[in-house]
Amino acid sequence: MSGKHFAIVTILCLLGGGMLVSPSERVCFALISDMHIQPEDPLALVGLNACVEQINKSDSVDYVFVAGDLVQQPDNISMWQCKEALDRLDIPYFVIAGNHDRSYKGKADTTFQHVFQHDTFCYSDSLLTYMGFSMYRQPGDALPCLLDETRAKLDSTLMEQPNRKPMIVLTHEPLVEGDCANVHSVIGWLSEHRALLVLSGHYHRYMVYDYEGIPGIVNRALRRTNEETAAYTQYVINEGVVYIYECYVGRQPELWLSLPLNFN
Repeated sequence: MSGKHFAIVTILCLLGGGMLVSPSERVCFALISDMHIQPEDPLALVGLNACVEQINKSDSVDYVFVAGDLVQQPDNISMWQCKEALDRLDIPYFVIAGNHDRSYKGKADTTFQHVFQHDTFCYSDSLLTYMGFSMYRQPGDALPCLLDETRAKLDSTLMEQPNRKPMIVLTHEPLVEGDCANVHSVIGWLSEHRALLVLSGHYHRYMVYDYEGIPGIVNRALRRTNEETAAYTQYVINEGVVYIYECYVGRQPELWLSLPLNFN
């Protein structure tokens, strides 16, 4: 992480045992979602490669997050093509599995784990923690959920941090009833870990949710229906406000939304 994008968190005061912090610099990351790479649609891989090339030309983006549904179905060729494209990024990237990545014709598939090795992540820098997790269906359940073993693994990682930092959370499915079986438990757990923002894909369009006080942003797909030009989303967090930009390849970013974040 370069010093120009993050400054050391400034401790303002202690109030009731809680540390109030103020970010004094900016952080910028890109989010790509719902690429649905498949042999029948070569434009999907072309679009992903174009996004990678554009992000590499930027000197302001620190990380890339990939919010699932990398492929249309989890075949080896499509999954490896996606990984090879993402590996060309000049900055760190973090990826989770979507519903198209983790099952095929109703049966669980492990191609994603074989290719990417991990389906969760938890990374911290001087200001924020970034955490992402994939959700899975339990036997007999219609909806995916955050598995107990996944939560325990992430809890263990977070406990190793000397100081709790506010979190940016990445999921594929939005945290709403009908898409997550244990949604209220997950939201409560994220609140305990100081989640600032939950970012998702799955719906292929921008939407805003309120997860019991935590802002939730659903992000667009790589390509919308009848679009040939690919796009991703860029997030800039600066002085306690997140600015969200839609970034079509070959165009200037367009501000879609800005909202304050509660760092306290």
